[in-house]
Amino acid sequence: MLKRTVTVMCAILCIIATLCICSGCAMSGATLLAAPASAETLSYDERQSKELESLSAAANAFAAEFSCAAYARYGSENMAVAPVSVYTTMALAAQCASGDTRSELLAALGVTQERLQSDFSLLYRSLTAEYKDDFGKISCKSELSDSIWIDDSANVKQSCPDMLAEKFFCYPYQTDFDGDNRGANRAVREFVKERTRKLIDKDFDMDTDTLFAIVNVLYLKDVWNEYGKDLGFAEGRYSFTAGDGTVESVPLLSGYYNRGRAIETDTYRSFFTVTQHGYTLHFIVPKDDRTVADVFTADNVACLFDADYAADEEENRIHYNTRCIFPEFEAKFDKDVKDILKEDFGVRSLFDVNGCNFSDLTDDKVFCTEVRHVTDLTVDRKGIEGAAVTVMPLCGEAGPDGWENKYEDFVVDRNFAFVLTDSFGTVLFCGAVTSL
Repeated sequence: MLKRTVTVMCAILCIIATLCICSGCAMSGATLLAAPASAETLSYDERQSKELESLSAAANAFAAEFSCAAYARYGSENMAVAPVSVYTTMALAAQCASGDTRSELLAALGVTQERLQSDFSLLYRSLTAEYKDDFGKISCKSELSDSIWIDDSANVKQSCPDMLAEKFFCYPYQTDFDGDNRGANRAVREFVKERTRKLIDKDFDMDTDTLFAIVNVLYLKDVWNEYGKDLGFAEGRYSFTAGDGTVESVPLLSGYYNRGRAIETDTYRSFFTVTQHGYTLHFIVPKDDRTVADVFTADNVACLFDADYAADEEENRIHYNTRCIFPEFEAKFDKDVKDILKEDFGVRSLFDVNGCNFSDLTDDKVFCTEVRHVTDLTVDRKGIEGAAVTVMPLCGEAGPDGWENKYEDFVVDRNFAFVLTDSFGTVLFCGAVTSL
């Protein structure tokens, strides 16, 4: 007898244009059961709250461990993951789970059930932003979209999807994975395609045993400056050393000066560049004969969250200003990361046919067989573009007078790791580049 199974898949693709979301009541193969709560803009007090700071810290702790574990297992080429998308999907799953399954998910997330229900909306809403230029064109867009897809035959406890809609801004859809499998998969595909401006357009191949599917979409687009102009290239060409030791002559982008001075440790150098609306791209560049594998560690990533870039030298009355000279790059990933969640985070019962417990959502038997994560991130002269989709079927000036200003360059001229955070410091993308 076939059992209902659950597979987790995540895809991240470059987004060139703005995200357009249409919350219609139905689409081919599925019906929207109810509109979710509106994700209102954070108030000033919410932005400064300890609750948001704490939950962002928990998400970042997960991001550091997950990203570096992914690179340790699979990092042979350019790689990017969006841990906040995986984190959000696990948070939704935790709301549907009970017993050991919920306990393991909450332990991996680093929060209690009470904290997740009361404070997750702050994290969700902090990731939602939209800015327009003087001509009314969207110059920055960041947004999450959650949904749960319920099979016609599922024995659903309605209080769970109702709670997801109210507290997690989740769109509840009804579909028919068993009777009209092609139509159900097409509906999920259309949902993802719509929210990624047609750039993620794939069939997730959920089979007829699927009872539920939880889908998270993360979108991000920002430019480097308020006028939307491209970054210029630094004068001349630079020798870039790839991970395999080969050297290539390449042009590098010239970023803008930011207050601070590069961090220098025994094993790596680090500095950052910032987009127009505060998304910060940190570089971790190995020194001497070190490799990305040596320096792309959870501890080093965590150090960036509270990094002191020493902008001022009090004794000599000097302000330091540094700009990144860095390459355009793309980074991708396409692997099953189930073993990372099992071995590095202790999430085991989710994948156990006899141990998985989703009794807050259903009395039907469900369990997870795969966690697929697919990514594609682009950083170029225009800005940063990216999106993430996680699918879980159940079968993210000048100082005082008298001071001298010094200007330095931080040149990214060899293979490197990177961490991209939003204006609240939450990690959205994390990865490594070994070649251009």
